Amino acid sequence: MPPSSVIRLMMTDGNNVHAPDYHAEITAEKIIGELESSVISISDTASPDTIRASRSLRKAIEELLTSHHQVVHDHEQAKLAEHGMARAAEAVAADASQEILPDAAAESVLYDRIADAAKGTPFAQMFFRDDVRTAVINELHHETRSQMGVHRAVFHRADQLAKQPRIVK
Repeated sequence: MPPSSVIRLMMTDGNNVHAPDYHAEITAEKIIGELESSVISISDTASPDTIRASRSLRKAIEELLTSHHQVVHDHEQAKLAEHGMARAAEAVAADASQEILPDAAAESVLYDRIADAAKGTPFAQMFFRDDVRTAVINELHHETRSQMGVHRAVFHRADQLAKQPRIVK
């Protein structure tokens, strides 16, 4: 699959993490957006049924990903509570997903659930393609690591703010 032209930014002011359902929404949009830009064509000329199917699939993917991102959220918060700044100062490892999802195939299993959600839609066949599988699994891995990084950055920022002098009467 060629590189995607889909860009979606999640921004924070450094004082709060994103909710798991928001991560799921953005990840689902990125997956569908990438597929639409490089594998399928959803345009103004697409049939209403195709457009509806695309939106329904995005929502189904979002539902599947909400529980995944909740697990990441809970795991990282627990690790930060346990290890504090030592955890926050650590770079997120390339294989960070393995810490949260010890089963080596966890993101692959999540992909299979996404492919199952596509059954009965005009997009089902594309999920059998190796390039699509690789791209979606890479996106899932990227978003997992990104979410962990945001938690650490926010924890680090909160620690910095707590150490600043304050005027208190």
